[in-house]
Amino acid sequence: MKAVEIGGMQKFDPSGDVGSVGIRWEKWLRGFRLYSQGKGVNDPGQMKSLLLHSAGNEVQDIYYTLQEPDPGDNETVFNVTCTLLTNHFSPLKKCAL
Repeated sequence: MKAVEIGGMQKFDPSGDVGSVGIRWEKWLRGFRLYSQGKGVNDPGQMKSLLLHSAGNEVQDIYYTLQEPDPGDNETVFNVTCTLLTNHFSPLKKCAL
């Protein structure tokens, strides 16, 4: 595994307006993907750890209360983690009328 300097990402704040948390998560996750790509991190396990570290303690607490499925043949632990958290935050999006 490659050693990586950690820094540069603001933690994700899952509190506040519940109607915007899903959209804010998607934007944060997009930024994280760009950040990790720029850092040259491509090992799925390392990306998962970096995501949870970068997102902060509140997201870690949420993550560790959710039941993470085993990754399938075509999934990585990073993709499973992203899907799990996205599914958690997405129902909190406001419905467009």
